[in-house]
Amino acid sequence: MPELKVTGKRPLEGKITISGAKNAVLPQMAASLLTNEKVTLTNVPDITDVGDMKRVLEAYGVRVNWNRRKSTLELQAENPTQRLPGTNVGKAIRASFLVFGPLLARNREANVYRPGGCKIQKGGRKVDFHIEAMADMGAKKIREDSPETENGVISMKAVNGLKSKIITFKKSSVGATETVMMAASLVEGKTVIRHAAIEPEICDLAEMLRNMGAEIEIEEDVKIIEEITQFGITEEIEKWNVIRVEGQESLTEVTHKVMPDRIEFGTYAIAAAMNNGKIQLEVEDDMKESMLKAIRQPLLDAGVKIDEANSDIVEVSLKNNVITPVDVQTGPYPAFPTDLLPQWVTFMTQAQATDIKAHTIMRDTIFHDRFKFVKGLKEMKAKIDEIKEYQMESNEEIKKHRIHAGSALSGARVQATDLRGGAALVLAALVARGSTVVEQFENVNRGYEDMVGKLNACGAKLEISLPQSRPGHDGGPF
Repeated sequence: MPELKVTGKRPLEGKITISGAKNAVLPQMAASLLTNEKVTLTNVPDITDVGDMKRVLEAYGVRVNWNRRKSTLELQAENPTQRLPGTNVGKAIRASFLVFGPLLARNREANVYRPGGCKIQKGGRKVDFHIEAMADMGAKKIREDSPETENGVISMKAVNGLKSKIITFKKSSVGATETVMMAASLVEGKTVIRHAAIEPEICDLAEMLRNMGAEIEIEEDVKIIEEITQFGITEEIEKWNVIRVEGQESLTEVTHKVMPDRIEFGTYAIAAAMNNGKIQLEVEDDMKESMLKAIRQPLLDAGVKIDEANSDIVEVSLKNNVITPVDVQTGPYPAFPTDLLPQWVTFMTQAQATDIKAHTIMRDTIFHDRFKFVKGLKEMKAKIDEIKEYQMESNEEIKKHRIHAGSALSGARVQATDLRGGAALVLAALVARGSTVVEQFENVNRGYEDMVGKLNACGAKLEISLPQSRPGHDGGPF
């Protein structure tokens, strides 16, 4: 397993081109199952998750040609199989489960392995909303192994095909919204998704599906009014995001450009500010708002200068050489993204205490175990405390963390236990005294294209190596 050595305290200045979005390209790859015609994706990031998703689709009979040099994928699912692959080739990624809805819509049967990915959810990352939605659309569950089962399987069958329905999620879910939206695109009639997720990656998937022939409308904050008595008395129960999908009997070929990665954008924006550097982030002018909407105000409140004057460039620097403590709570878009919380925690270790605020409070409402990376930060001398609370309605434990301002970080040997936590440790290493070794760096490569090359081009010193044998260790994988 590769590890990364980072030499800290080096100024950062330069330009970084933002790659295609991991969280957009993976569902778009799955959507290739919806047609027997060729699907071409451009601006595809060279990350290991794309390679894993390629193997998943190939296991279901999709022909995939990945031209890394041209950042292009060509996919064709002329006759996808509904059989369960003999090997769980997608066990490393959450997105492997996104074949579920398209397979049910196309083949009327889906046999899939439970998803893998980062272990940031207590009890495993659940797919209940996906299963319930497909059941609402007429599929019957044949098999569902326990989430704890190694290579667990979920099987459903829709003998008469899926039917258009009104689907109401208990809470917003990106993956479940994508599952229903893809499946509904191949189901005649109008499917309505209430309490839908509307992240930019979902809008990008919708654009691709529209170009394949589906009719999709996305509305924010729709008043949901339901009849509560037989006499026609109604009650406004909620304001939800709503997606309406008018499906087609068949979908056509498409060429689609994957949107830029807003999490990569945010990661390097934070890196620039943490190091009191100046980085130009290259992204299409019409995509700047998608990159910044959920993070602009927290960055500005923290003292970050954001210059959008030049076309296709966002220049990020620290306004007055001081980072101000700013609390963050994650939530569904356009709230602060959970995938940037670890990087923000690292950012806040470098904030300067004021007379009224000497720490920041971080809370993640999406994933229970998002804070696993904090162990590594503490080994680098960050001052972070865990705060436990309980939500009265559900009696669920809520984890928050208090990050004390002004930590002088020191180099250490730490582990990237998950993708975003690993990126946070790399950011910490950039400002730490001495050298830091980030083990299991392959987890970071899952979602960042050439992080080493991009940061080194801005003056950082990052070096990839194989782990050295140490006393009491055989030199093999950690």
